[in-house]
Amino acid sequence: MARFSKATLNIPDLHPIVAMHALLVGLHLGKFLDTLYTNPPANIDELRNRAARYINIEENVDVRRKIMKTSEVLTSEHIHIPKENELGDLKIIQP
Repeated sequence: MARFSKATLNIPDLHPIVAMHALLVGLHLGKFLDTLYTNPPANIDELRNRAARYINIEENVDVRRKIMKTSEVLTSEHIHIPKENELGDLKIIQP
């Protein structure tokens, strides 16, 4: 979005409808584009706001996936939790 915004500033007398169309044509197929076609934005500002929200959601989802992947690796490969039959003479003390 930053690159698009910077490029549109360099175009004198750019009509907002043309800017919106250019942005829509440049988007990859996916959920965000589907929502824009289902519920078109009223103006370029609304389009930018919706794009910013969508980007924020995607970034948060990516971070969450990385955290989950890291925790799965840690629990499955680095931490060995012995089963009760592996404890031998040791007893589990309840707090």
